[in-house]
Amino acid sequence: MHAIGIRTKHIEDEIGNLSASGINPILYSVGTGEASLLGVRDFLRVGASRCIELLKTQGWKVGILPGDNHTCVQGVANKLIIPSHLAFVELSPASKLERIRKTLGNLLMIGDGVNDSASLAAAGVGTAVRGGVEVSLEAAPVFISDANLTRVNELLIASKRTIRLIRGAFVLSLVYN
Repeated sequence: MHAIGIRTKHIEDEIGNLSASGINPILYSVGTGEASLLGVRDFLRVGASRCIELLKTQGWKVGILPGDNHTCVQGVANKLIIPSHLAFVELSPASKLERIRKTLGNLLMIGDGVNDSASLAAAGVGTAVRGGVEVSLEAAPVFISDANLTRVNELLIASKRTIRLIRGAFVLSLVYN
């Protein structure tokens, strides 16, 4: 996380500017009557853009399920070229889990936070990424030991190869028997 401390008389304008930049504003006061503003931002993980690009190429529909506000989420969605109807906002852990359970078909979820743990466990393939909190690592059946998200794409390619190998072995065993 990256933090920026700001003291200003124009708090509302600064809150708007921070939000528009994808930074979560936090307003605080230290008993003096003056308010200060702190902006906190999560940076995109290494390989996030490439990972999403490859997932889309493979036919996956990609969305994001953060707990952040609309402006911050739109900033991230724009960077990752995710349509706004798939960029959900201000989701609690229970809301994320509900969305995961309602989704039909194959579902791959990638997460790293406490608020992702129940959804990682419920997803068709829950994938925790290194650098995440321990709870998410324990909840997810799959763990990527590298913080680079392109490893997810490598995992999908390897799993397709494994399935082809199993099917081939099954056919050979039927022919042999």
